[in-house]
Amino acid sequence: MRSIAKTFSFSLGIAATTIFLIMVAVFVSRYPMEEREFRACRVVAGVLDRATVIDAQNLTVRPTPALEELKADSPNLWYVVSVGDLSNEYGSEHRPQLPFAFPYRGPVGLSVFSTPDQNSTFCLAAAQRGALRITTMVGEPQIRFGRLARSFLARNFLSIFTVALAFAATVAIG
Repeated sequence: MRSIAKTFSFSLGIAATTIFLIMVAVFVSRYPMEEREFRACRVVAGVLDRATVIDAQNLTVRPTPALEELKADSPNLWYVVSVGDLSNEYGSEHRPQLPFAFPYRGPVGLSVFSTPDQNSTFCLAAAQRGALRITTMVGEPQIRFGRLARSFLARNFLSIFTVALAFAATVAIG
C-alpha cells in the first residue's frame, strides 16, 4: 500500500499533466484560427519593445540580435516607435500612408489594421511603461518559425516548467 504522500503526489502529477495536455490541445486547435498577422504583430512588438531605450530626451531603438534578424529576413520592413513627441523610424521608404497620427492617444493594446489602400496590413502596439506610452507601428515583418516558437515558450515558461516538474515527480514516484 502506498503512503498518503505518494498517492497525493502521484494524483497531483497526473492532474497537472492532464491540465497541460488540455492546454496544449486548446493552443493547437486555436493556433490556425489566430491570424498570422496577429501572431507576427505580437512577436515584432515584443522585439521592438525590448530594443527600445528611453532616456531624458532621446528615444533609441538598439540593434539587438533579434531586431537584426528581423531586418535581415524582412526586406520591406518598416516601423515607427514613438513616445510622446519623440519618434524613431526605420524603412520609411516602404511605409504607406498611416491612418494614425503621432502621438497616439488611443487605448493600450495590440491590433492589426489594413492600410488605407487595403493592399497590406500593419501592426499597432501601444504599451504603458510607467508614465510613458510607447506606440509602435510595424509593417511587412517576416518572422521565422523559430522566433514564433521562442516567443510562445517565453510567454508560457512558468506553465511549461510547472507541468514538466509535476510530470517528472509523477514518473519518479510512480
